[in-house]
Amino acid sequence: MIVFACSGPGASEAIAKAWLVGWALLLASTVGVVVAAFVRRRFGSGLTSPGTLLGVLVLGLHPGFWCLPVGGDCGRARITFSLGWGAVSAAYVAGSMGWAVVAARRAQGE
Repeated sequence: MIVFACSGPGASEAIAKAWLVGWALLLASTVGVVVAAFVRRRFGSGLTSPGTLLGVLVLGLHPGFWCLPVGGDCGRARITFSLGWGAVSAAYVAGSMGWAVVAARRAQGE
């Protein structure tokens, strides 16, 4: 069975929740990527380095921008995709900051 619209009791609340969760997770991802960019800058990587630009790409592809909750699933896809992409963003932030710190320590040791 294919559902084309979200309707019925509780539909508007589900859609509102999906909007809120999607935007909140996008905001959390944005904060993480901005913090990672400043940490990378602090440890000697420029704001236009490939690693920092990868963070911009991670944000640009976030489902909070393109996955709308007004389809047939009442926003469940927006929540699911945003949670999944939040994990991708967290992995980027941790990896990016770790890479910058390790690279800076290696440069000091040489």
